[in-house]
Amino acid sequence: MKAAAYWITVGLGLMVVGFYGLLMIGTLFFRPYWIAAGSMKPTLLVGDYVTVDWSAYLRSTPQRGDVVMFQHPATGPVFVKRIIGLPGDSVEMQNGRVILNGTPLALENDGAFIERYERQGPAGHLPRCANGALEIGMPCLAARQRETLPEGRSHALRDINPDSPLDTAAQVLVPQGEYFVLGDNRDNSRDSRTPQHSGGLGTIPQSALKGRAKFILFSSFGQSIWTPWTWRKDRLMKDIQ
Repeated sequence: MKAAAYWITVGLGLMVVGFYGLLMIGTLFFRPYWIAAGSMKPTLLVGDYVTVDWSAYLRSTPQRGDVVMFQHPATGPVFVKRIIGLPGDSVEMQNGRVILNGTPLALENDGAFIERYERQGPAGHLPRCANGALEIGMPCLAARQRETLPEGRSHALRDINPDSPLDTAAQVLVPQGEYFVLGDNRDNSRDSRTPQHSGGLGTIPQSALKGRAKFILFSSFGQSIWTPWTWRKDRLMKDIQ
């Protein structure tokens, strides 16, 4: 029994050391960012610890489909969204589909996105669900879609409400040096569809970009990273598409 307890203690110790090692690697080579809101589901979940390549746009220009971290150009908070429109593009939304330079982006059904209806992240927010009022612990459902960009890159989307007011947005002409960004959780994202004077983000100047999100270093669905039973083992070191 003593030997078993010893090896259990050693195993837990190695796990803690490995966890701290991953955090140190993330902070040495990348800028870390803790996902506190659900606007990028299903790509990024509340509780994902994301590493952001702070030098990405010192070496190259932002590309359509990049998941980027940026600072709100007017009020300062940090956001993570996906670049959809490049400088000079026209972008609008019709019936939940992005119209890019006059052409609808390819969009297809991709099954369902299912998570537990429970408090997530340090703030303890409950997720929005398509299947109505729920009790804690019940399955929270939403449609999952896959959107494909003109360059061939594709990514998953979460659709809570097929008739959401956010499914329609007026055409925006992206100024030179700026980018049009959207959250992958299209019915639950404050982004470039709404101008800054109306509480949205508007288009984002390149000077506000802090880097490109590269991979998920660690993830926990609970309200604290110090509760091992809430760790999402399938998201460890996962690339961000």
